[in-house]
Formats: sequence, structure tokens, C-alpha cells
Amino acid sequence: MVVKVDNTESIPATDEMVISEEMDMKKKKYLRGEGASLKDLKDKKLQGQLVVQEELFGKSAAAAAKAEKWLMPSEGGYLEGDGIEKTWRIKQDAIASEVDILSSRKQFDIVLPDFGPYTLEFTPSGRYMAAAGRKGHIAIVDMKNMSAIKELQVRETVRDVVFLHNELFFAAAQKK
Repeated sequence: MVVKVDNTESIPATDEMVISEEMDMKKKKYLRGEGASLKDLKDKKLQGQLVVQEELFGKSAAAAAKAEKWLMPSEGGYLEGDGIEKTWRIKQDAIASEVDILSSRKQFDIVLPDFGPYTLEFTPSGRYMAAAGRKGHIAIVDMKNMSAIKELQVRETVRDVVFLHNELFFAAAQKK
């Protein structure tokens, strides 16, 4: 990328300039439109309050853009087969041998044959998992220790489960 200063001279863009332009574009997405025209106001107190409010909107848009850039995942991972290789035939062992050591240690196998099929939900941190079976089994599991925190049988179809505020609250979509 090259930034043109005027028609005669061009300088290469630095990383800071590219990041700044990217943040400005993301910030525009979170802005609430054009700011109010404050020059026409005669009330000085109202004008001052609106100036402060516009600055606050700008700061919140910048914070939201920063959070989107650093905290939200931009792309999900996926497997890509070589040629005619089918990705559904790739086993966990083959993946574990190709990834780094920390990722290979996070490999686990959960066998729940009795009350399935199951739907799973993870907390944003990935520490806790909620599993809900179609035959009424609901379980909350601590994935760090691989220990069950809470298990219950509701004796009716459970279609989905989600965490609400944190790992302490969850909701289950049941048949009735």
C-alpha cells in the first residue's frame, strides 16, 4: 500500500497508518450518524452538553471498534483437504499430530450414548460446557478439570441449551 502526499511524491504506508485507517473504518460502523449542528444553538448550556455527548459517542464507537478488532474472532477455522481428500475422514489423532503441543493437549472425547443426540454450548471463555440430550439429560461440565458441575434429568425433550449471563445461569428449550 502506498500513501500519496501530493502528485509528485509517494511514500510507503507504515503499519500504524494501515491500522489507523482500519480502525477509522470500523469506528464509522459504530457511529450514530452525523453529529448535530451545534453552531445554530443559542443556549450555551445545551450546546456544552451536546458537545460532551458527541465526544462520548465518539469514544464509545472507538472502544467498540477496538473490541471488534482484538476480541471478536475474524475468521473461523476450517479443514482443507488435499485434492480429492474428504475432510470428514480426517481423524482427531491426525489433527493432534499436526497442531502445536498446547492445542493437542486440549483434545478430548466425550461418549454419551444413552440420552443423545446432544446439543452443546460453551461459555465465551470456553471453560464451561452445557450439554442437553434429546431424552431430557442436561449437564454442565467444567472443561478445565473435565468434571461435571451439575447434572439433571428433566424427563422431556430438550431441543437446545444456552448460557445466559455466565456459567451460573442457563436456559433450556424444552418440548413443553
